[in-house]
Amino acid sequence: MGEILIVNGIGIFLLLRLLGSRAAGLEGHFPWERLLTAMILLAILGTASETASFLLDGAHFSGSRSLNILLNTLCFLASSTLGCLWCLYVEFRVFNSPRRMRKTALGLLPALILVYTLTLLNLKDGFLFYISEDNVYHRGDYIAVPYLVVFFYYIYSLCLNDISKKNGLHLRTMSTLVFVGPCILGTLIQGLCYGISLAWTSVAIALVHVYQQTQFLNFYTDSLSMLYNRRYLDRVLARISRNQIPNVYGIMIDVNDFKHINDAYGHPAGDRAIQHIARLLSQSISGGALAIRYAGDEFVLLLRAVEPASIPALIRRVERNVAAWNEATDEPFRLSFAMGCSHFDPTRMTPDEFLADMDRHMYENKHQHYLKHGRMGLREVETGT
Repeated sequence: MGEILIVNGIGIFLLLRLLGSRAAGLEGHFPWERLLTAMILLAILGTASETASFLLDGAHFSGSRSLNILLNTLCFLASSTLGCLWCLYVEFRVFNSPRRMRKTALGLLPALILVYTLTLLNLKDGFLFYISEDNVYHRGDYIAVPYLVVFFYYIYSLCLNDISKKNGLHLRTMSTLVFVGPCILGTLIQGLCYGISLAWTSVAIALVHVYQQTQFLNFYTDSLSMLYNRRYLDRVLARISRNQIPNVYGIMIDVNDFKHINDAYGHPAGDRAIQHIARLLSQSISGGALAIRYAGDEFVLLLRAVEPASIPALIRRVERNVAAWNEATDEPFRLSFAMGCSHFDPTRMTPDEFLADMDRHMYENKHQHYLKHGRMGLREVETGT
Protein backbone atom coordinates (compact mmCIF):
# COMPACT_ATOMS: atom_id res chain seq x y z
CA MET A 1 0.00 0.00 0.00
CA GLY A 2 2.85 2.39 0.83
CA GLU A 3 4.41 1.92 -2.61
CA ILE A 4 1.09 2.71 -4.31
CA LEU A 5 0.69 5.90 -2.30
CA ILE A 6 4.21 7.01 -3.22
CA VAL A 7 3.88 6.22 -6.93
CA ASN A 8 0.44 7.78 -7.32
CA GLY A 9 1.47 10.68 -5.09
CA ILE A 10 4.30 11.42 -7.52
CA GLY A 11 1.80 11.27 -10.38
CA ILE A 12 -0.61 13.72 -8.71
CA PHE A 13 2.28 16.05 -7.84
CA LEU A 14 3.44 16.13 -11.47
CA LEU A 15 -0.08 16.74 -12.75
CA LEU A 16 -0.78 19.54 -10.26
CA ARG A 17 2.54 21.21 -11.13
CA LEU A 18 1.67 20.89 -14.80
CA LEU A 19 -1.77 22.40 -14.22
CA GLY A 20 -0.22 25.18 -12.15
CA SER A 21 2.34 25.98 -14.85
CA ARG A 22 -0.41 26.31 -17.43
CA ALA A 23 -2.49 28.56 -15.18
CA ALA A 24 0.51 30.75 -14.29
CA GLY A 25 1.35 31.15 -17.97
CA LEU A 26 -2.28 32.05 -18.82
CA GLU A 27 -2.25 29.29 -21.42
CA GLY A 28 -5.25 27.75 -23.10
CA HIS A 29 -5.42 30.21 -25.99
CA PHE A 30 -5.12 27.48 -28.60
CA PRO A 31 -7.81 24.77 -28.96
CA TRP A 32 -5.31 21.96 -28.51
CA GLU A 33 -4.19 23.52 -25.22
CA ARG A 34 -7.73 23.24 -23.93
CA LEU A 35 -7.70 19.56 -24.92
CA LEU A 36 -4.41 19.15 -23.04
CA THR A 37 -5.90 20.82 -19.95
CA ALA A 38 -8.88 18.45 -20.13
CA MET A 39 -6.50 15.47 -20.28
CA ILE A 40 -4.57 16.75 -17.25
CA LEU A 41 -7.80 17.15 -15.24
CA LEU A 42 -8.95 13.66 -16.24
CA ALA A 43 -5.58 12.23 -15.20
CA ILE A 44 -5.86 13.95 -11.82
CA LEU A 45 -9.37 12.51 -11.39
CA GLY A 46 -8.22 9.03 -12.41
CA THR A 47 -5.12 9.05 -10.20
CA ALA A 48 -6.99 10.38 -7.18
CA SER A 49 -9.84 7.90 -7.66
CA GLU A 50 -7.49 4.95 -7.99
CA THR A 51 -5.49 5.99 -4.92
CA ALA A 52 -8.66 6.41 -2.85
CA SER A 53 -9.99 3.04 -4.04
CA PHE A 54 -6.81 1.31 -2.87
CA LEU A 55 -7.16 2.98 0.53
CA LEU A 56 -10.81 1.93 0.73
CA ASP A 57 -10.21 -1.69 -0.28
CA GLY A 58 -11.27 -3.88 2.62
CA ALA A 59 -12.37 -0.93 4.77
CA HIS A 60 -15.67 -1.18 6.65
CA PHE A 61 -17.78 1.88 7.38
CA SER A 62 -21.15 3.13 6.26
CA GLY A 63 -21.16 3.59 2.50
CA SER A 64 -17.61 2.30 2.00
CA ARG A 65 -18.58 -0.34 -0.56
CA SER A 66 -20.70 2.09 -2.62
CA LEU A 67 -17.88 4.63 -2.57
CA ASN A 68 -15.40 1.96 -3.67
CA ILE A 69 -17.64 1.04 -6.62
CA LEU A 70 -17.98 4.72 -7.59
CA LEU A 71 -14.23 5.34 -7.48
CA ASN A 72 -13.38 2.32 -9.62
CA THR A 73 -16.12 3.28 -12.08
CA LEU A 74 -14.59 6.76 -12.39
CA CYS A 75 -11.18 5.19 -13.11
CA PHE A 76 -12.57 3.18 -16.03
CA LEU A 77 -14.43 6.15 -17.50
CA ALA A 78 -11.52 8.56 -17.06
CA SER A 79 -8.96 6.28 -18.77
CA SER A 80 -11.13 5.68 -21.84
CA THR A 81 -12.14 9.34 -22.14
CA LEU A 82 -8.52 10.43 -21.86
CA GLY A 83 -7.55 8.01 -24.65
CA CYS A 84 -10.23 9.50 -26.90
CA LEU A 85 -9.15 13.08 -26.12
CA TRP A 86 -5.54 12.13 -26.85
CA CYS A 87 -6.52 11.03 -30.36
CA LEU A 88 -8.34 14.32 -30.94
CA TYR A 89 -5.34 16.23 -29.62
CA VAL A 90 -2.99 14.44 -32.04
CA GLU A 91 -5.48 14.91 -34.89
CA PHE A 92 -5.67 18.66 -34.29
CA ARG A 93 -1.95 19.15 -33.76
CA VAL A 94 -0.97 17.18 -36.86
CA PHE A 95 -3.61 18.43 -39.31
CA ASN A 96 -4.80 21.66 -37.61
CA SER A 97 -8.25 21.20 -39.13
CA PRO A 98 -11.41 21.57 -36.98
CA ARG A 99 -13.43 20.03 -39.82
CA ARG A 100 -11.26 16.93 -39.91
CA MET A 101 -11.20 16.70 -36.10
CA ARG A 102 -15.01 16.70 -35.94
CA LYS A 103 -15.15 13.83 -38.42
CA THR A 104 -12.53 11.94 -36.41
CA ALA A 105 -14.48 12.52 -33.19
CA LEU A 106 -17.56 10.90 -34.74
CA GLY A 107 -15.45 7.86 -35.65
CA LEU A 108 -13.95 7.57 -32.17
CA LEU A 109 -17.15 8.00 -30.18
CA PRO A 110 -18.62 4.48 -30.69
CA ALA A 111 -15.72 2.86 -28.80
CA LEU A 112 -16.09 5.38 -25.98
CA ILE A 113 -19.86 4.89 -25.85
CA LEU A 114 -19.24 1.13 -25.62
CA VAL A 115 -17.02 1.57 -22.56
CA TYR A 116 -19.51 3.94 -20.91
CA THR A 117 -22.36 1.52 -21.57
CA LEU A 118 -20.45 -1.50 -20.27
CA THR A 119 -19.27 0.42 -17.21
CA LEU A 120 -22.82 1.43 -16.31
CA LEU A 121 -24.11 -2.11 -16.90
CA ASN A 122 -21.25 -3.35 -14.75
CA LEU A 123 -22.81 -1.67 -11.72
CA LYS A 124 -25.46 -4.39 -11.86
CA ASP A 125 -23.71 -7.44 -13.32
CA GLY A 126 -20.04 -7.01 -12.30
CA PHE A 127 -18.49 -8.41 -15.50
CA LEU A 128 -15.72 -5.77 -15.64
CA PHE A 129 -15.05 -5.62 -11.91
CA TYR A 130 -17.01 -6.19 -8.74
CA ILE A 131 -16.67 -5.26 -5.10
CA SER A 132 -17.38 -8.14 -2.75
CA GLU A 133 -19.54 -7.81 0.35
CA ASP A 134 -16.41 -7.36 2.46
CA ASN A 135 -15.51 -4.38 0.24
CA VAL A 136 -12.64 -6.01 -1.70
CA TYR A 137 -12.03 -5.26 -5.39
CA HIS A 138 -12.03 -8.17 -7.87
CA ARG A 139 -11.54 -8.20 -11.64
CA GLY A 140 -14.40 -9.47 -13.77
CA ASP A 141 -14.29 -11.82 -16.75
CA TYR A 142 -14.39 -8.96 -19.29
CA ILE A 143 -11.88 -6.64 -17.63
CA ALA A 144 -9.81 -6.67 -20.84
CA VAL A 145 -12.47 -4.79 -22.87
CA PRO A 146 -11.74 -1.27 -21.52
CA TYR A 147 -8.00 -1.95 -21.82
CA LEU A 148 -8.45 -2.91 -25.46
CA VAL A 149 -10.40 0.28 -26.17
CA VAL A 150 -7.66 2.40 -24.63
CA PHE A 151 -5.00 0.52 -26.63
CA PHE A 152 -7.11 1.08 -29.76
CA TYR A 153 -6.96 4.84 -29.14
CA TYR A 154 -3.22 4.73 -28.56
CA ILE A 155 -2.57 2.75 -31.76
CA TYR A 156 -4.87 5.02 -33.74
CA SER A 157 -2.86 8.06 -32.64
CA LEU A 158 0.31 6.38 -33.93
CA CYS A 159 -1.41 5.81 -37.28
CA LEU A 160 -2.28 9.52 -37.52
CA ASN A 161 1.38 10.45 -37.49
CA ASP A 162 2.07 7.84 -40.16
CA ILE A 163 -0.74 9.25 -42.35
CA SER A 164 0.65 12.76 -42.08
CA LYS A 165 4.13 11.51 -42.97
CA LYS A 166 2.85 9.79 -46.14
CA ASN A 167 0.98 12.96 -47.14
CA GLY A 168 4.31 14.75 -47.35
CA LEU A 169 3.03 18.22 -46.44
CA HIS A 170 2.92 18.00 -42.67
CA LEU A 171 6.03 18.35 -40.58
CA ARG A 172 6.65 15.76 -37.93
CA THR A 173 6.72 18.29 -35.12
CA MET A 174 5.48 15.94 -32.42
CA SER A 175 6.10 12.33 -31.47
CA THR A 176 3.07 10.37 -30.35
CA LEU A 177 5.39 7.76 -28.85
CA VAL A 178 6.32 10.32 -26.18
CA PHE A 179 2.82 9.82 -24.79
CA VAL A 180 1.82 6.38 -26.03
CA GLY A 181 5.04 4.60 -25.01
CA PRO A 182 4.91 5.28 -21.24
CA CYS A 183 1.12 4.85 -21.16
CA ILE A 184 1.14 1.43 -22.83
CA LEU A 185 4.06 0.23 -20.71
CA GLY A 186 2.50 1.37 -17.42
CA THR A 187 -0.93 -0.02 -18.32
CA LEU A 188 0.48 -3.39 -19.40
CA ILE A 189 2.50 -3.78 -16.19
CA GLN A 190 -0.51 -2.89 -14.06
CA GLY A 191 -2.80 -5.15 -16.08
CA LEU A 192 -0.48 -8.17 -15.92
CA CYS A 193 0.72 -7.68 -12.35
CA TYR A 194 -2.33 -7.41 -10.13
CA GLY A 195 -1.82 -5.01 -7.22
CA ILE A 196 0.79 -2.81 -8.91
CA SER A 197 -0.23 0.79 -9.70
CA LEU A 198 1.69 2.36 -12.58
CA ALA A 199 -0.86 3.32 -15.25
CA TRP A 200 -1.87 6.78 -14.05
CA THR A 201 1.63 7.83 -13.03
CA SER A 202 2.81 6.78 -16.49
CA VAL A 203 0.10 9.04 -17.94
CA ALA A 204 1.34 11.90 -15.75
CA ILE A 205 4.93 11.46 -16.98
CA ALA A 206 3.71 11.26 -20.58
CA LEU A 207 1.65 14.46 -20.23
CA VAL A 208 4.71 16.34 -18.96
CA HIS A 209 6.52 15.38 -22.18
CA VAL A 210 3.48 16.38 -24.27
CA TYR A 211 3.38 19.76 -22.52
CA GLN A 212 7.01 20.35 -23.42
CA GLN A 213 6.25 19.50 -27.04
CA THR A 214 3.30 21.88 -27.04
CA GLN A 215 5.58 24.83 -26.30
CA PHE A 216 7.59 23.95 -29.40
CA LEU A 217 4.50 23.44 -31.57
CA ASN A 218 3.04 26.84 -30.64
CA PHE A 219 6.08 28.38 -32.32
CA TYR A 220 4.59 27.29 -35.67
CA THR A 221 1.06 28.58 -35.04
CA ASP A 222 -0.37 32.03 -35.63
CA SER A 223 -2.03 33.14 -32.39
CA LEU A 224 -4.79 35.21 -34.04
CA SER A 225 -5.98 32.90 -36.81
CA MET A 226 -4.98 29.58 -35.16
CA LEU A 227 -3.55 28.53 -38.54
CA TYR A 228 0.01 27.47 -39.22
CA ASN A 229 2.34 30.43 -39.72
CA ARG A 230 5.03 31.49 -42.22
CA ARG A 231 7.74 29.60 -40.30
CA TYR A 232 5.82 26.37 -40.79
CA LEU A 233 5.27 27.08 -44.48
CA ASP A 234 8.97 27.76 -45.04
CA ARG A 235 9.93 24.47 -43.42
CA VAL A 236 7.29 22.53 -45.37
CA LEU A 237 8.41 24.00 -48.70
CA ALA A 238 12.05 23.28 -47.86
CA ARG A 239 11.12 19.66 -47.11
CA ILE A 240 9.15 19.34 -50.35
CA SER A 241 12.09 20.75 -52.29
CA ARG A 242 14.63 18.55 -50.53
CA ASN A 243 12.63 15.33 -50.92
CA GLN A 244 11.33 16.14 -54.43
CA ILE A 245 7.71 15.56 -53.38
CA PRO A 246 5.44 15.63 -56.46
CA ASN A 247 1.91 16.93 -57.15
CA VAL A 248 2.08 19.88 -54.77
CA TYR A 249 -0.14 22.87 -55.51
CA GLY A 250 -0.61 26.15 -53.72
CA ILE A 251 -3.24 28.88 -53.68
CA MET A 252 -2.24 32.37 -52.55
CA ILE A 253 -5.18 34.29 -51.06
CA ASP A 254 -5.35 38.02 -50.40
CA VAL A 255 -8.34 39.83 -48.89
CA ASN A 256 -9.66 42.51 -51.21
CA ASP A 257 -9.86 45.96 -49.59
CA PHE A 258 -8.75 44.68 -46.18
CA LYS A 259 -7.43 48.15 -45.37
CA HIS A 260 -10.97 49.47 -45.72
CA ILE A 261 -12.14 47.12 -42.94
CA ASN A 262 -9.48 48.48 -40.57
CA ASP A 263 -10.05 52.12 -41.58
CA ALA A 264 -13.85 52.02 -41.51
CA TYR A 265 -14.53 49.70 -38.58
CA GLY A 266 -11.31 49.66 -36.56
CA HIS A 267 -8.54 47.14 -36.03
CA PRO A 268 -10.64 44.88 -33.74
CA ALA A 269 -12.92 44.36 -36.74
CA GLY A 270 -9.83 43.56 -38.83
CA ASP A 271 -8.80 40.96 -36.25
CA ARG A 272 -12.27 39.41 -36.34
CA ALA A 273 -12.07 39.33 -40.14
CA ILE A 274 -8.81 37.37 -39.96
CA GLN A 275 -10.44 34.87 -37.59
CA HIS A 276 -13.50 34.49 -39.82
CA ILE A 277 -11.23 33.93 -42.83
CA ALA A 278 -9.25 31.28 -40.99
CA ARG A 279 -12.44 29.38 -40.15
CA LEU A 280 -13.71 29.67 -43.72
CA LEU A 281 -10.45 28.30 -45.13
CA SER A 282 -10.30 25.49 -42.57
CA GLN A 283 -13.87 24.51 -43.50
CA SER A 284 -12.98 24.55 -47.20
CA ILE A 285 -9.98 22.23 -47.19
CA SER A 286 -10.07 18.48 -46.67
CA GLY A 287 -7.70 15.56 -46.37
CA GLY A 288 -4.12 16.54 -45.73
CA ALA A 289 -4.30 20.10 -47.13
CA LEU A 290 -2.78 22.96 -45.15
CA ALA A 291 -4.21 26.40 -44.42
CA ILE A 292 -1.51 28.92 -43.51
CA ARG A 293 -1.52 32.58 -42.55
CA TYR A 294 1.26 33.84 -44.76
CA ALA A 295 1.43 37.49 -43.69
CA GLY A 296 -1.10 40.13 -42.67
CA ASP A 297 -4.21 39.50 -44.77
CA GLU A 298 -2.50 36.96 -47.03
CA PHE A 299 -3.06 33.22 -46.71
CA VAL A 300 -1.80 30.12 -48.48
CA LEU A 301 -3.57 26.83 -49.09
CA LEU A 302 -1.15 23.98 -49.78
CA LEU A 303 -2.24 20.57 -51.00
CA ARG A 304 -1.22 17.50 -52.94
CA ALA A 305 -3.45 16.76 -55.91
CA VAL A 306 -2.98 14.03 -58.48
CA GLU A 307 -5.77 15.60 -60.56
CA PRO A 308 -5.14 19.31 -61.33
CA ALA A 309 -8.92 19.76 -61.70
CA SER A 310 -9.23 19.53 -57.92
CA ILE A 311 -7.58 22.97 -57.58
CA PRO A 312 -10.38 24.93 -59.33
CA ALA A 313 -12.84 22.82 -57.34
CA LEU A 314 -11.20 23.96 -54.09
CA ILE A 315 -11.29 27.60 -55.24
CA ARG A 316 -15.01 27.28 -55.98
CA ARG A 317 -15.57 25.72 -52.55
CA VAL A 318 -13.81 28.66 -50.89
CA GLU A 319 -15.94 31.09 -52.92
CA ARG A 320 -19.16 29.28 -51.96
CA ASN A 321 -18.22 29.35 -48.28
CA VAL A 322 -17.38 33.06 -48.46
CA ALA A 323 -20.67 33.79 -50.24
CA ALA A 324 -22.64 31.88 -47.59
CA TRP A 325 -20.80 33.72 -44.81
CA ASN A 326 -21.49 37.10 -46.44
CA GLU A 327 -25.19 36.28 -46.56
CA ALA A 328 -25.41 35.11 -42.96
CA THR A 329 -23.00 37.35 -41.03
CA ASP A 330 -23.93 40.18 -38.67
CA GLU A 331 -20.54 41.81 -39.20
CA PRO A 332 -20.61 45.30 -40.79
CA PHE A 333 -18.13 44.22 -43.47
CA ARG A 334 -18.16 41.64 -46.22
CA LEU A 335 -15.29 39.46 -47.45
CA SER A 336 -13.90 38.97 -50.92
CA PHE A 337 -10.69 37.20 -51.95
CA ALA A 338 -8.19 37.48 -54.76
CA MET A 339 -6.69 34.04 -55.41
CA GLY A 340 -3.82 32.79 -57.50
CA CYS A 341 -2.66 29.18 -57.83
CA SER A 342 0.56 27.54 -58.92
CA HIS A 343 2.06 24.07 -59.25
CA PHE A 344 5.21 23.55 -57.19
CA ASP A 345 7.59 21.42 -59.22
CA PRO A 346 10.68 21.09 -57.00
CA THR A 347 12.73 19.79 -59.95
CA ARG A 348 12.57 23.13 -61.75
CA MET A 349 11.75 25.83 -59.20
CA THR A 350 12.75 26.94 -55.71
CA PRO A 351 10.28 27.61 -52.86
CA ASP A 352 10.77 31.36 -53.38
CA GLU A 353 9.95 31.03 -57.08
CA PHE A 354 6.85 29.01 -56.20
CA LEU A 355 5.66 31.70 -53.79
CA ALA A 356 6.41 34.42 -56.35
CA ASP A 357 4.44 32.56 -59.02
CA MET A 358 1.40 32.24 -56.74
CA ASP A 359 1.73 35.88 -55.80
CA ARG A 360 1.85 36.97 -59.45
CA HIS A 361 -1.31 35.04 -60.32
CA MET A 362 -3.04 36.36 -57.22
CA TYR A 363 -2.31 39.99 -58.17
CA GLU A 364 -3.59 39.36 -61.68
CA ASN A 365 -6.83 38.19 -60.13
CA LYS A 366 -6.92 41.18 -57.76
CA HIS A 367 -6.42 43.54 -60.72
CA GLN A 368 -9.43 41.99 -62.45
CA HIS A 369 -11.46 42.41 -59.26
CA TYR A 370 -10.67 46.12 -59.05
CA LEU A 371 -11.42 46.65 -62.74
CA LYS A 372 -14.83 45.11 -62.18
CA HIS A 373 -15.75 46.50 -58.76
CA GLY A 374 -13.40 49.37 -58.06
CA ARG A 375 -11.67 49.91 -54.74
CA MET A 376 -13.46 49.46 -51.41
CA GLY A 377 -15.73 46.94 -53.10
CA LEU A 378 -16.31 45.36 -49.75
CA ARG A 379 -19.04 47.85 -49.04
CA GLU A 380 -21.22 45.54 -51.09
CA VAL A 381 -21.80 41.82 -50.56
CA GLU A 382 -19.27 40.00 -52.70
CA THR A 383 -18.91 36.30 -53.13
CA GLY A 384 -15.69 35.58 -54.92
CA THR A 385 -12.75 36.77 -56.85
